[in-house]
Amino acid sequence: MKYFLILLVLIGFVTSQAYASSLMANIDPYEKQFKPSFQFQKTILIFYDDDGKIRDEMIGKDIHVYFSENSSHPLVLKLMQKLNQNLEDLSSQARITELELTVKSKMQGQTLTGILEYDLILVPTITNFVVNQTNSYTLLDMNWRALFITDKLMITSQIGTIDINHPVSFIKEFNPEFYETIRETPIFPILEKPLIDSTGLNGTLRDWHYRFIPWTSQQSNIVPEEWNGWNVSVLQKGDFTMRDTSQVAITDIDVIADKKYPVRIIENFDRGFIKTKGFVSVDFVNGNEILTVFPNPPTSETMMDHDPTWILFLTIGVIVSLLVIASFYLSRVRK
Repeated sequence: MKYFLILLVLIGFVTSQAYASSLMANIDPYEKQFKPSFQFQKTILIFYDDDGKIRDEMIGKDIHVYFSENSSHPLVLKLMQKLNQNLEDLSSQARITELELTVKSKMQGQTLTGILEYDLILVPTITNFVVNQTNSYTLLDMNWRALFITDKLMITSQIGTIDINHPVSFIKEFNPEFYETIRETPIFPILEKPLIDSTGLNGTLRDWHYRFIPWTSQQSNIVPEEWNGWNVSVLQKGDFTMRDTSQVAITDIDVIADKKYPVRIIENFDRGFIKTKGFVSVDFVNGNEILTVFPNPPTSETMMDHDPTWILFLTIGVIVSLLVIASFYLSRVRK
C-alpha cells in the first residue's frame, strides 16, 4: 500500500467544494469490461473567532493523508464483495472483478477557519454488463450506478486504523480531542454518514442530458483516443464545469459546544458523465433500465420496438453532424 502523510503548519486556506457523488464512465459495448470512476467527497468548513475550544483543537493543524490500494488487499477485496452483493440487490447482472481504491483526507486549521475534507475514489472493473448483442444493436445493463455501502470499512496501516467509509473515523484517529468536542453536536451525524452512496445517480437516464458527438478529426480531444473514428453518445447529469450555481447546495448550521460555531457545508448535487460508442436510446427490459446501442444510425426497422423519443435524439444528432461538417468545410474554403 502507498501512503503519504504530512503534518505541517498551515500557511494558507483555500475554500473547496464537496460533492455527494460523481461518476465518470467510458463504455465500449464491444469490449468485455470497462472501468468507471466513482468519487465520493465531503467537505465541512468551521468558523471560529480568536478563542474557544474548537479553535484550540483546530488551530495550527495541517494533516494530509493519502493512500491507494487494489483488490489484492483484504479490505478492498471485502469491499468488492459487498459491492457485488449491492449490484445483485439492484437486479444488475454486471459484476465487479477488480477494484482500485484511493483515499485522500485533510484537516486544516487557520486563524479563523477550519476545513475537514474527505475524498474516496473507487474504480471498479465491471464485466457482464452486456444484456444482449446482435449485429444490429447491443443492450447494456445500467443498474450498476447506485452503489451504497453503510458498513464500516476499517483499514490498518502505518498511519493508524481508519474507517474509510465514515469521515468521523479520520478525526478520531488524528485529533481525538476535537472528536470528543464535536460528539454531541449536529456536525457529528453529518460526519458519521457513509461516503459510499451513489443512489442519487440511479434516477432514470431519460432525465439526463443527451448529447451526440459525430466523429470528425476536430472531436479527437473529446472522445477517448482508442475511439477515434466512432460517433459517440454522451449522457450527463449535473454540472462538471462548476459554472452552474444552481447545482450547488449550501447548508449552514450552528454547532453549540463551549460557544456557538457557524458551520458551512458546500456540496454539488450528484453528477454523472457517461460516454458510449455509437448511438444510444434509453429503454426498459423486464422493468430494468438499459441502454440500446446502435453501431450505425438506426433505421425505422431497428427503431420500431424502442422509445419514440429516440427519433428526436437521432434528428438532433443528424443536424449537429451536418452543422459540424459544414463548418469544417467553410473554414477550409475561407483559408
